[in-house]
Amino acid sequence: MFRLLHLIFLLNTLCLVQSVLPVYTPALNKHSGFERENAVRRYFSEGFTNAEITGFLALQHGIVLSVRTLKRILQRLELTRARYNNESPLERIVAAILEELENSCGSFLGYRQLTRRLRRKYNLQVRRDTVMKALRVLDPEGVERRQRRNPKRRRYVTSGPNFLWHVNGWDKPAPLGFFVHGAVDGFSRRILWLEVGSTNKNPRVIASNYLNAILQLGGVPRRMRCDRGTQNTIIGTLQQFFRWHDDDHFSGSGSFIEAKSTGNQRIEAWWSKFRQGGGGWWINFFKDLCDCAELWNTHNIQRLQRLEVEGGKPDVMSFTPEIYGTHNYLVNVYIEDVNLCKEMYAENCVDHNEDIEELVRLIKPDYSPPLNEREALELFSEIIQFLKLDHLI
Repeated sequence: MFRLLHLIFLLNTLCLVQSVLPVYTPALNKHSGFERENAVRRYFSEGFTNAEITGFLALQHGIVLSVRTLKRILQRLELTRARYNNESPLERIVAAILEELENSCGSFLGYRQLTRRLRRKYNLQVRRDTVMKALRVLDPEGVERRQRRNPKRRRYVTSGPNFLWHVNGWDKPAPLGFFVHGAVDGFSRRILWLEVGSTNKNPRVIASNYLNAILQLGGVPRRMRCDRGTQNTIIGTLQQFFRWHDDDHFSGSGSFIEAKSTGNQRIEAWWSKFRQGGGGWWINFFKDLCDCAELWNTHNIQRLQRLEVEGGKPDVMSFTPEIYGTHNYLVNVYIEDVNLCKEMYAENCVDHNEDIEELVRLIKPDYSPPLNEREALELFSEIIQFLKLDHLI
Protein backbone atom coordinates (compact mmCIF):
# COMPACT_ATOMS: atom_id res chain seq x y z
CA MET A 1 0.00 0.00 0.00
CA PHE A 2 2.76 2.41 0.88
CA ARG A 3 4.21 2.23 -2.61
CA LEU A 4 1.00 3.82 -3.81
CA LEU A 5 2.16 7.03 -2.18
CA HIS A 6 4.13 7.45 -5.40
CA LEU A 7 0.78 8.54 -6.79
CA ILE A 8 1.20 11.92 -5.19
CA PHE A 9 4.33 12.50 -7.22
CA LEU A 10 2.72 11.18 -10.36
CA LEU A 11 -0.55 13.05 -10.05
CA ASN A 12 1.09 16.32 -9.22
CA THR A 13 3.29 15.79 -12.31
CA LEU A 14 6.41 16.48 -10.29
CA CYS A 15 9.58 16.35 -12.39
CA LEU A 16 12.92 16.85 -10.69
CA VAL A 17 14.44 18.16 -13.90
CA GLN A 18 12.87 21.49 -12.88
CA SER A 19 14.13 21.25 -9.29
CA VAL A 20 15.58 24.44 -7.87
CA LEU A 21 14.48 26.86 -5.21
CA PRO A 22 11.89 29.36 -6.49
CA VAL A 23 12.95 32.98 -6.89
CA TYR A 24 11.57 34.03 -3.51
CA THR A 25 14.02 36.90 -3.03
CA PRO A 26 15.24 39.68 -5.39
CA ALA A 27 18.83 38.58 -4.69
CA LEU A 28 18.21 35.48 -6.82
CA ASN A 29 16.95 37.60 -9.71
CA LYS A 30 19.09 40.71 -9.43
CA HIS A 31 19.52 41.13 -13.20
CA SER A 32 15.79 41.42 -13.89
CA GLY A 33 15.70 45.12 -13.06
CA PHE A 34 13.79 45.33 -9.76
CA GLU A 35 12.63 48.85 -9.02
CA ARG A 36 13.97 50.24 -5.77
CA GLU A 37 10.61 50.39 -4.00
CA ASN A 38 9.67 46.86 -5.09
CA ALA A 39 12.98 45.47 -3.90
CA VAL A 40 12.59 47.26 -0.56
CA ARG A 41 9.08 45.89 -0.18
CA ARG A 42 10.21 42.31 -0.94
CA TYR A 43 13.17 42.40 1.44
CA PHE A 44 11.03 43.94 4.16
CA SER A 45 8.38 41.23 3.79
CA GLU A 46 11.11 38.59 4.23
CA GLY A 47 11.89 40.01 7.68
CA PHE A 48 15.29 41.59 7.07
CA THR A 49 16.45 44.47 9.25
CA ASN A 50 17.01 47.96 7.84
CA ALA A 51 20.79 47.46 7.86
CA GLU A 52 20.44 44.12 6.04
CA ILE A 53 18.14 45.66 3.42
CA THR A 54 20.64 48.45 2.68
CA GLY A 55 23.35 45.79 2.37
CA PHE A 56 21.30 43.80 -0.15
CA LEU A 57 20.52 46.93 -2.17
CA ALA A 58 24.14 48.05 -2.30
CA LEU A 59 25.90 44.72 -2.88
CA GLN A 60 23.30 42.94 -5.04
CA HIS A 61 21.57 45.76 -6.92
CA GLY A 62 24.06 48.63 -6.89
CA ILE A 63 21.58 50.90 -5.07
CA VAL A 64 23.31 52.84 -2.31
CA LEU A 65 21.02 54.13 0.43
CA SER A 66 21.53 55.27 3.98
CA VAL A 67 19.45 53.68 6.73
CA ARG A 68 17.76 57.04 7.28
CA THR A 69 16.70 57.22 3.62
CA LEU A 70 15.45 53.64 3.82
CA LYS A 71 13.32 54.53 6.85
CA ARG A 72 11.69 57.36 4.87
CA ILE A 73 10.97 54.94 1.99
CA LEU A 74 9.40 52.44 4.42
CA GLN A 75 7.29 55.19 5.91
CA ARG A 76 6.10 56.28 2.47
CA LEU A 77 5.25 52.66 1.59
CA GLU A 78 3.40 52.33 4.93
CA LEU A 79 5.58 49.39 5.97
CA THR A 80 5.91 49.11 9.74
CA ARG A 81 7.29 46.45 12.05
CA ALA A 82 5.28 44.85 14.83
CA ARG A 83 5.17 46.83 18.09
CA TYR A 84 2.90 47.06 21.08
CA ASN A 85 0.66 49.67 19.47
CA ASN A 86 0.22 48.18 15.98
CA GLU A 87 -0.22 44.43 16.42
CA SER A 88 -2.92 42.62 14.49
CA PRO A 89 -6.08 41.76 16.46
CA LEU A 90 -5.43 39.05 19.03
CA GLU A 91 -8.32 36.98 17.66
CA ARG A 92 -6.64 36.73 14.23
CA ILE A 93 -3.29 35.83 15.80
CA VAL A 94 -4.78 33.07 17.96
CA ALA A 95 -6.82 31.72 15.04
CA ALA A 96 -3.69 31.54 12.86
CA ILE A 97 -1.70 29.80 15.61
CA LEU A 98 -4.49 27.25 16.09
CA GLU A 99 -4.58 26.65 12.33
CA GLU A 100 -0.83 25.95 12.34
CA LEU A 101 -1.07 23.69 15.39
CA GLU A 102 -4.00 21.65 14.10
CA ASN A 103 -3.53 21.50 10.33
CA SER A 104 0.12 22.24 9.75
CA CYS A 105 3.54 21.82 11.35
CA GLY A 106 3.11 24.47 14.05
CA SER A 107 3.50 22.01 16.91
CA PHE A 108 7.07 21.33 15.73
CA LEU A 109 8.07 25.01 15.57
CA GLY A 110 9.48 27.20 18.32
CA TYR A 111 8.02 30.63 18.93
CA ARG A 112 10.66 32.37 16.79
CA GLN A 113 10.01 30.25 13.69
CA LEU A 114 6.26 30.36 14.25
CA THR A 115 6.36 34.18 14.53
CA ARG A 116 8.10 34.43 11.17
CA ARG A 117 5.66 31.95 9.65
CA LEU A 118 2.68 33.99 10.86
CA ARG A 119 4.17 37.17 9.42
CA ARG A 120 4.93 35.63 6.01
CA LYS A 121 2.03 33.23 5.54
CA TYR A 122 -0.81 35.20 7.20
CA ASN A 123 0.59 38.74 6.77
CA LEU A 124 0.11 39.43 10.48
CA GLN A 125 1.77 42.09 12.56
CA VAL A 126 2.78 40.06 15.59
CA ARG A 127 5.58 40.16 18.15
CA ARG A 128 7.60 37.19 19.36
CA ASP A 129 6.50 37.82 22.93
CA THR A 130 2.84 37.49 21.94
CA VAL A 131 3.45 34.19 20.13
CA MET A 132 5.52 32.83 23.01
CA LYS A 133 2.76 33.56 25.56
CA ALA A 134 0.09 32.14 23.24
CA LEU A 135 2.03 28.89 22.75
CA ARG A 136 2.36 28.41 26.50
CA VAL A 137 -1.42 28.43 26.72
CA LEU A 138 -2.37 26.69 23.47
CA ASP A 139 0.42 24.09 23.22
CA PRO A 140 2.08 23.54 26.63
CA GLU A 141 3.16 19.99 25.74
CA GLY A 142 4.95 21.19 22.62
CA VAL A 143 6.73 23.94 24.58
CA GLU A 144 7.92 21.41 27.17
CA ARG A 145 9.09 19.01 24.46
CA ARG A 146 11.16 21.68 22.73
CA GLN A 147 12.71 22.86 26.02
CA ARG A 148 14.14 19.38 26.68
CA ARG A 149 16.44 19.54 23.66
CA ASN A 150 20.11 19.94 24.48
CA PRO A 151 22.14 19.68 21.29
CA LYS A 152 25.90 19.10 21.38
CA ARG A 153 27.93 21.59 19.34
CA ARG A 154 30.79 20.63 17.05
CA ARG A 155 33.41 23.02 15.73
CA TYR A 156 33.06 23.85 12.03
CA VAL A 157 34.89 26.57 10.10
CA THR A 158 34.86 27.43 6.38
CA SER A 159 36.15 30.42 4.47
CA GLY A 160 32.99 31.98 3.01
CA PRO A 161 29.80 31.42 1.01
CA ASN A 162 30.02 28.86 -1.81
CA PHE A 163 33.42 27.66 -0.65
CA LEU A 164 31.95 24.26 0.30
CA TRP A 165 28.58 22.73 -0.54
CA HIS A 166 27.27 19.76 1.44
CA VAL A 167 25.05 17.38 -0.57
CA ASN A 168 23.11 14.47 0.87
CA GLY A 169 19.80 12.60 0.89
CA TRP A 170 17.37 11.97 3.76
CA ASP A 171 16.16 8.37 3.86
CA LYS A 172 14.02 8.41 7.01
CA PRO A 173 10.69 8.40 5.06
CA ALA A 174 11.92 5.62 2.74
CA PRO A 175 9.45 3.02 4.15
CA LEU A 176 6.65 5.24 2.82
CA GLY A 177 8.22 5.51 -0.63
CA PHE A 178 9.50 9.08 -0.07
CA PHE A 179 13.06 10.25 -0.54
CA VAL A 180 14.31 13.80 0.08
CA HIS A 181 17.49 15.26 -1.39
CA GLY A 182 19.12 18.57 -0.53
CA ALA A 183 22.25 20.70 -0.42
CA VAL A 184 23.45 23.30 2.08
CA ASP A 185 26.17 25.94 1.84
CA GLY A 186 28.71 25.33 4.60
CA PHE A 187 29.38 28.96 5.56
CA SER A 188 25.93 30.55 5.43
CA ARG A 189 23.91 27.32 5.99
CA ARG A 190 21.74 28.49 3.11
CA ILE A 191 19.62 25.77 1.49
CA LEU A 192 20.55 25.44 -2.18
CA TRP A 193 17.92 22.86 -3.13
CA LEU A 194 15.43 20.67 -1.28
CA GLU A 195 13.50 18.13 -3.33
CA VAL A 196 11.22 15.17 -2.63
CA GLY A 197 10.86 12.30 -5.08
CA SER A 198 10.51 8.57 -5.45
CA THR A 199 14.31 8.15 -5.29
CA ASN A 200 17.43 9.96 -4.17
CA LYS A 201 19.72 7.25 -5.56
CA ASN A 202 19.35 8.01 -9.27
CA PRO A 203 22.54 9.85 -10.32
CA ARG A 204 20.69 11.69 -13.10
CA VAL A 205 18.07 13.04 -10.71
CA ILE A 206 20.77 14.34 -8.36
CA ALA A 207 22.70 15.78 -11.30
CA SER A 208 19.54 17.63 -12.33
CA ASN A 209 19.32 19.22 -8.86
CA TYR A 210 22.97 20.26 -9.03
CA LEU A 211 22.84 21.69 -12.56
CA ASN A 212 19.68 23.69 -11.88
CA ALA A 213 21.30 25.23 -8.81
CA ILE A 214 24.31 26.21 -10.94
CA LEU A 215 22.04 27.84 -13.52
CA GLN A 216 20.26 29.81 -10.81
CA LEU A 217 23.44 31.03 -9.09
CA GLY A 218 25.62 31.34 -12.18
CA GLY A 219 28.54 29.28 -10.88
CA VAL A 220 29.85 26.30 -8.92
CA PRO A 221 31.35 26.10 -5.43
CA ARG A 222 35.07 25.87 -4.82
CA ARG A 223 34.49 22.44 -3.28
CA MET A 224 31.59 20.04 -2.83
CA ARG A 225 31.23 17.20 -0.33
CA CYS A 226 29.06 14.09 -0.79
CA ASP A 227 28.78 10.63 0.69
CA ARG A 228 30.35 7.64 -0.98
CA GLY A 229 27.85 6.05 -3.34
CA THR A 230 26.98 5.51 -6.98
CA GLN A 231 24.26 8.20 -6.76
CA ASN A 232 26.98 10.88 -6.59
CA THR A 233 29.10 9.68 -9.51
CA ILE A 234 27.71 12.14 -12.07
CA ILE A 235 27.76 15.27 -9.90
CA GLY A 236 31.29 14.40 -8.79
CA THR A 237 32.40 14.23 -12.41
CA LEU A 238 30.53 17.43 -13.30
CA GLN A 239 32.02 19.36 -10.37
CA GLN A 240 35.54 18.37 -11.40
CA PHE A 241 34.76 19.19 -15.04
CA PHE A 242 33.62 22.73 -14.24
CA ARG A 243 36.70 23.30 -12.03
CA TRP A 244 39.28 21.51 -14.15
CA HIS A 245 40.88 24.57 -15.79
CA ASP A 246 40.94 26.77 -12.68
CA ASP A 247 44.34 27.44 -11.09
CA ASP A 248 43.54 27.58 -7.36
CA HIS A 249 44.58 24.98 -4.80
CA PHE A 250 41.25 23.13 -4.95
CA SER A 251 40.80 23.02 -8.73
CA GLY A 252 40.19 19.83 -10.68
CA SER A 253 39.92 16.65 -8.62
CA GLY A 254 40.46 18.62 -5.41
CA SER A 255 37.08 20.32 -5.84
CA PHE A 256 35.12 17.15 -4.99
CA ILE A 257 35.21 15.39 -1.61
CA GLU A 258 33.72 11.93 -1.23
CA ALA A 259 33.76 10.65 2.36
CA LYS A 260 31.68 9.14 5.16
CA SER A 261 28.35 10.76 5.97
CA THR A 262 29.43 11.27 9.60
CA GLY A 263 31.80 13.97 8.39
CA ASN A 264 29.18 15.68 6.24
CA GLN A 265 28.04 17.51 9.34
CA ARG A 266 26.38 20.62 7.89
CA ILE A 267 23.72 18.74 5.90
CA GLU A 268 23.39 15.98 8.52
CA ALA A 269 22.75 18.62 11.19
CA TRP A 270 20.17 20.27 8.97
CA TRP A 271 18.28 17.00 8.47
CA SER A 272 17.98 16.82 12.26
CA LYS A 273 16.62 20.37 12.35
CA PHE A 274 14.30 19.57 9.47
CA ARG A 275 12.80 16.61 11.29
CA GLN A 276 12.42 18.57 14.53
CA GLY A 277 10.77 21.34 12.57
CA GLY A 278 8.07 19.09 11.15
CA GLY A 279 9.76 17.39 8.21
CA GLY A 280 7.53 14.38 8.59
CA TRP A 281 4.45 16.55 8.20
CA TRP A 282 5.83 18.55 5.28
CA ILE A 283 6.47 15.40 3.29
CA ASN A 284 2.70 14.92 3.05
CA PHE A 285 2.35 18.29 1.37
CA PHE A 286 5.33 18.67 -0.91
CA LYS A 287 4.64 22.27 -1.82
CA ASP A 288 5.56 23.32 1.72
CA LEU A 289 9.15 22.16 1.19
CA CYS A 290 9.76 25.41 -0.66
CA ASP A 291 8.26 27.33 2.27
CA CYS A 292 10.52 25.37 4.60
CA ALA A 293 13.63 26.34 2.63
CA GLU A 294 12.61 30.00 2.44
CA LEU A 295 11.88 30.20 6.17
CA TRP A 296 15.24 28.66 6.97
CA ASN A 297 17.17 30.91 4.58
CA THR A 298 15.70 34.06 6.16
CA HIS A 299 15.85 33.06 9.84
CA ASN A 300 18.59 34.19 12.22
CA ILE A 301 21.30 31.74 13.35
CA GLN A 302 23.04 32.49 16.63
CA ARG A 303 26.76 33.23 16.50
CA LEU A 304 28.90 30.69 18.38
CA GLN A 305 31.97 32.71 19.35
CA ARG A 306 33.57 29.86 21.30
CA LEU A 307 33.47 27.63 18.22
CA GLU A 308 34.36 30.47 15.81
CA VAL A 309 31.10 29.99 13.89
CA GLU A 310 29.59 33.11 12.36
CA GLY A 311 25.93 33.85 12.94
CA GLY A 312 23.28 35.65 10.92
CA LYS A 313 20.62 34.96 8.34
CA PRO A 314 21.69 32.45 5.65
CA ASP A 315 20.55 34.70 2.78
CA VAL A 316 22.44 37.67 4.24
CA MET A 317 25.58 35.61 4.83
CA SER A 318 25.39 34.13 1.33
CA PHE A 319 24.57 37.21 -0.76
CA THR A 320 26.39 39.91 1.28
CA PRO A 321 29.51 38.15 2.67
CA GLU A 322 31.45 41.42 2.75
CA ILE A 323 29.60 42.24 5.99
CA TYR A 324 31.37 39.24 7.57
CA GLY A 325 34.83 40.12 6.28
CA THR A 326 34.90 37.47 3.56
CA HIS A 327 33.84 37.15 -0.08
CA ASN A 328 31.78 34.91 -2.33
CA TYR A 329 33.76 31.86 -3.47
CA LEU A 330 31.35 31.00 -6.28
CA VAL A 331 33.28 30.12 -9.44
CA ASN A 332 31.63 31.38 -12.62
CA VAL A 333 31.02 28.84 -15.37
CA TYR A 334 29.88 29.02 -18.98
CA ILE A 335 26.11 28.57 -19.17
CA GLU A 336 26.57 26.74 -22.48
CA ASP A 337 28.60 24.08 -20.66
CA VAL A 338 25.88 23.70 -18.02
CA ASN A 339 23.13 23.36 -20.64
CA LEU A 340 25.20 20.79 -22.51
CA CYS A 341 25.63 18.77 -19.31
CA LYS A 342 21.87 18.94 -18.71
CA GLU A 343 21.23 17.49 -22.18
CA MET A 344 23.73 14.69 -21.55
CA TYR A 345 22.80 13.72 -17.99
CA ALA A 346 19.50 15.24 -16.84
CA GLU A 347 17.07 15.35 -19.76
CA ASN A 348 14.03 13.03 -19.82
CA CYS A 349 14.58 12.12 -16.19
CA VAL A 350 11.14 10.78 -15.24
CA ASP A 351 10.59 10.39 -11.51
CA HIS A 352 7.60 8.10 -11.20
CA ASN A 353 6.72 4.44 -11.47
CA GLU A 354 5.03 3.66 -14.79
CA ASP A 355 3.41 0.52 -13.31
CA ILE A 356 1.55 2.69 -10.80
CA GLU A 357 0.39 5.00 -13.57
CA GLU A 358 -1.05 1.99 -15.38
CA LEU A 359 -2.74 0.83 -12.16
CA VAL A 360 -4.41 4.21 -11.68
CA ARG A 361 -5.77 4.21 -15.23
CA LEU A 362 -7.13 0.68 -14.80
CA ILE A 363 -9.00 1.70 -11.65
CA LYS A 364 -10.13 5.09 -12.89
CA PRO A 365 -9.79 5.43 -16.69
CA ASP A 366 -11.25 8.95 -16.79
CA TYR A 367 -9.04 10.47 -14.09
CA SER A 368 -7.35 13.79 -14.70
CA PRO A 369 -4.23 15.00 -12.87
CA PRO A 370 -5.17 17.11 -9.82
CA LEU A 371 -4.39 20.79 -9.79
CA ASN A 372 -3.04 20.88 -6.23
CA GLU A 373 -1.78 18.62 -3.45
CA ARG A 374 -5.17 18.35 -1.73
CA GLU A 375 -6.84 17.03 -4.87
CA ALA A 376 -3.97 14.56 -5.25
CA LEU A 377 -4.49 13.29 -1.71
CA GLU A 378 -8.23 12.94 -2.33
CA LEU A 379 -7.55 10.84 -5.43
CA PHE A 380 -4.98 8.82 -3.52
CA SER A 381 -7.57 8.08 -0.79
CA GLU A 382 -10.09 7.11 -3.47
CA ILE A 383 -7.66 4.61 -5.01
CA ILE A 384 -6.80 3.15 -1.59
CA GLN A 385 -10.49 2.77 -0.72
CA PHE A 386 -11.17 1.00 -4.02
CA LEU A 387 -8.35 -1.46 -3.41
CA LYS A 388 -9.56 -2.15 0.12
CA LEU A 389 -13.07 -2.88 -1.10
CA ASP A 390 -11.66 -5.12 -3.78
CA HIS A 391 -9.57 -7.01 -1.19
CA LEU A 392 -6.35 -6.27 -2.98
CA ILE A 393 -4.56 -4.96 0.08
